[in-house]
Amino acid sequence: MPASSILRWTRSAPNVSNAAKHKLVGTLAAKLAGDGIYVTEIMVSGVIKGTSFDQGKMPAIEGSRVAAKYWELYTGRKDLRTTIQ
Repeated sequence: MPASSILRWTRSAPNVSNAAKHKLVGTLAAKLAGDGIYVTEIMVSGVIKGTSFDQGKMPAIEGSRVAAKYWELYTGRKDLRTTIQ
């Protein structure tokens, strides 16, 4: 296999796994809703302020924003997916 093919696969691997996770969330939500189990997905597009990933080089997301969104989704139980930026 040419090195360029391997490089392309390496770059696209996270996209493949995210697509699989996205599909799993939808499948689980549909299957478990009848049992009163709520499934949701939050995509955090960035780093969380104060974590080891926060090097101060880019805007960071406050952890309290993520927590508030989880609580909103948990109490509302209607949205399947959301993104925090």
